[in-house]
Amino acid sequence: MSRNEQRRRTREALLEAAALEFESYGYAETTLQHVADRLGLSRGTVLFHFQSKDALRCSLIDWADTAIAQALKSYGDEEQFESTLLSVSTLCVRDPRVRSGLLLREELERAGTIAPPGWRIQLSSLMSEHLMSQNLTSSEPIHQETMTLMFLSIMNSRRWHDEKQTQIAVKFFTRLS
Repeated sequence: MSRNEQRRRTREALLEAAALEFESYGYAETTLQHVADRLGLSRGTVLFHFQSKDALRCSLIDWADTAIAQALKSYGDEEQFESTLLSVSTLCVRDPRVRSGLLLREELERAGTIAPPGWRIQLSSLMSEHLMSQNLTSSEPIHQETMTLMFLSIMNSRRWHDEKQTQIAVKFFTRLS
C-alpha cells in the first residue's frame, strides 16, 4: 500500500473515531487524546492529520454536508420524494461521520457561528414541492420549513439509528404531509 493510501485510510479512520467520540460525549468533552486512544494511535498522529479539535469538527461537518448534498441530487420529481428522504436518512443511520457532522453543525448554528448549509435550502424546496403536490398551502399547520426541521430532528435523534425504524419514520413522515 502506498504512503498516500495509508494516510488517506488513517485520516478516514480518525474521522470515524472522532465522529463516535463527538456523538457519545459531545464536542466539549471530546479530546484529541480520546480520538487517538479509540484507534490505538498517538495524539501526534491525530495532530498530523488535523491541526486541532476544531479542524476535526470542520472536517466532519464538511463530510456530512457533502454526503447529504449528494443524496439530495438524486431527487428528480415528486415520485422520488420518499426515496430521496430515505436516502438521506440511510446516510444518518449508516455513517457516524454524517450523524456527528449534523450534530456538530446544529451546535454551531445555534451559537450563530455558521450559517445553514445550501443543502438545507434544497431540502426545504423539496418539502415545498411535496406540499404543493399534495394541494397543501402554507396556511396549513405544517409548512415546508416545519417539515424540514421535523425531518432533520428525526434524523438527528438517536432513536432512528436503525434502518427499519428509519424506513417507518420516513413512510410516516411522507404520509404526514
